Amino acid sequence: MRSLVGIDTADGMISAFNTKLTALPESKRNLCAINHFLTSADSPELQGAAAALATQRGEESQPPYRFDLIVSHLTLHHIPSLPEIFATLKDCLKPGGVIALTDYEDFGPEAIRFHPVGKRPGVERHGLKKEETRDLLVGVGFNEVRVEEAYVLRKEVQPEEGMKEVEGEMAFPFLIFYGVKS
Repeated sequence: MRSLVGIDTADGMISAFNTKLTALPESKRNLCAINHFLTSADSPELQGAAAALATQRGEESQPPYRFDLIVSHLTLHHIPSLPEIFATLKDCLKPGGVIALTDYEDFGPEAIRFHPVGKRPGVERHGLKKEETRDLLVGVGFNEVRVEEAYVLRKEVQPEEGMKEVEGEMAFPFLIFYGVKS
């Protein structure tokens, strides 16, 4: 049986996850979430969560635990150092493991409007640049790196001084970054 370890630094997200988890039958609870800012594949918090799930499944595997797949959505624009997090994610994977990371694209100065002014504290960058991010993933050692537009989110944005006036909704392209650890 496969398992999933969710990681977030927001108490509200962990709480929402745990609420949904309690609604599942006991046999389907091969999931857990931890409140943690991941900086090492061998962090006690991550390794402890993986060990608890392995024990729950009756596995006799030993740490360090590594993963087959890492998925992230709308997180990277909050991370201070992309090279550091990409290296950490690579370290978290088994050989042949895959990352699938999505975030909105930095398509220029207007991308700042993805977040209303009041929600911009804690935002490290306003989207990700395709080629720059691709090069960072290759630079930390990911193979088969691909960057594709996954979809376009249309949302209303607030008027801002010095920005173009937008009627209706503004389009924000979302990118998916895919890579494999050899």
